[in-house]
Amino acid sequence: MIFRAFPPRKVNPIYGYRSSLSMKNQETWDEANRYSTNLMLIVSLMTTGFQVLGYFLLEPVVSILTACGILVVGLVLLMISTEKHLKKLFDPDGNRKLTE
Repeated sequence: MIFRAFPPRKVNPIYGYRSSLSMKNQETWDEANRYSTNLMLIVSLMTTGFQVLGYFLLEPVVSILTACGILVVGLVLLMISTEKHLKKLFDPDGNRKLTE
C-alpha cells in the first residue's frame, strides 16, 4: 500500500521496482512500478491470508516458515511477470514497441 500511496516519481537506485529495463527511462520506470505494485498487493494479500489460516491450523513455526516461503515465491514470480510485461511493451533500449 505504501507504493500506491507514495509511488516513486523519478528513476532512482533506492525506491521502486529496479531492474536494468525498468530504469532505462521514465516511461519504463512508470510502467514497471504501476504493474509491480498491483502484483505486490496480490502477493501481500495471499501471504496474509495464509498467515491467518496457518495461525489456526498449523504450529506457529511451520506457519511462519510456510508464509515466508509463499512470500519469497510470490516475489520471484512478481519479478518474472513484471520483466515479461516490460519486454512485451518495450524493446531492450526502453523504446515502446509499435503495436499493429
